[in-house]
Amino acid sequence: SYQLDNILKLIAGQRTRSSLEILTKCHPLGDIPVISAVAACEKIADMLDILAETSTLEKYFTKDIHVDFEVTPIEHIRALVQKNWIEAFYGFCQTLGGETAHVMDEILSAEADRNVITFTLNSMGSQTDPETTAHWRRSVFPAVGTLLPIHEKLATVRSLHDLLDALREFPDFYEMCRPKTERRERNSGNTFESAARRKAVEVYRDAFCRQFHFGLFYAYVRLKSFEIDNIHWVIECIHQKMRNHIGDFLFY
Repeated sequence: SYQLDNILKLIAGQRTRSSLEILTKCHPLGDIPVISAVAACEKIADMLDILAETSTLEKYFTKDIHVDFEVTPIEHIRALVQKNWIEAFYGFCQTLGGETAHVMDEILSAEADRNVITFTLNSMGSQTDPETTAHWRRSVFPAVGTLLPIHEKLATVRSLHDLLDALREFPDFYEMCRPKTERRERNSGNTFESAARRKAVEVYRDAFCRQFHFGLFYAYVRLKSFEIDNIHWVIECIHQKMRNHIGDFLFY
């Protein structure tokens, strides 16, 4: 996924003609031999052609996708790519069987559910007509996760009230999406994204309580990425002289 994140950064940079500058900000774990050539492309189609010839990454951008990459919002492209990656990785993990399949089912289902709710929240209140919004949501919802039975209902929600109504059968997600004013906690980190990240940490940590599986390697890398984010947040708070907010967005 680090490789896909780097490509998405370059696609976003291509639109602002700053791909070469963004190249310096790409994650080292997502490096690919042709990344410099991809960054030098003037069109997104040329980027995908290079990926098709030199790697297997291109399939995550073009599988069952009929969109104009030059005009489609980068958030939509990112959601489509994440959907294709989760579905492909989930299918691979299931072929391994055993405890690995069970652990990765829990991990990837949690990530898929988080993506579904995040995209739903971000697309509420847009100026796009309801039918188009519902179509976009259906196209980016992964066929994975505990929320799969209510994907159709989530695709058509238009307000937070509708979303909460759809999530009543899922108490954990319902609680995560409730407005801050309805909860007991009052800290500024009390958002769905924060709650979902805390839940993700729990899922990744649980992987270390199981035996004889490969899922812990994936969980280990994810937890390390949270540690890096924590360090960045602490540094930023110190730099902005906001030490009292350091604990708001630490996940461990």
